[in-house]
Amino acid sequence: MEHTDLDHYNFILHFYIKHTYKPLALIQKKIPLPMSNGWDIGTERRAPNGEKLGGIRKETYWNYQIQIQGRRDFFNYSVTFLIDLIQKHQLEEFFQEITSDGGEVNLIINLMSNRNIGDTLTIKQLQLLAKYNINLGVEYFS
Repeated sequence: MEHTDLDHYNFILHFYIKHTYKPLALIQKKIPLPMSNGWDIGTERRAPNGEKLGGIRKETYWNYQIQIQGRRDFFNYSVTFLIDLIQKHQLEEFFQEITSDGGEVNLIINLMSNRNIGDTLTIKQLQLLAKYNINLGVEYFS
């Protein structure tokens, strides 16, 4: 198989919702994506390997993540993915509800390229994230 220059670029799109009292089942019902990880408020804290951590969860957490390979346009891809999801499944009101009463909607981009990688977040993309009350974060892993 022939490798191209784009083979060196990859990132993880990490979309998650936190809320102080909404149940996980409600979020799962509203978001038509497979949950990568999550828990309900009030459940016992455990590590991913199942080990007990002590205490209970203080919030509900739902997340979806997907690794994207061979692309440099991480902002464009991630924002377009999320905005298309919102518009196709009419999630604007749900996101407003989440954020208006103690919750968060977050889009985190984990960059993991072994080469220089960059992208521009446009004013229009920023406006769309703000319109839907979506926080944006970027993490870099080398």
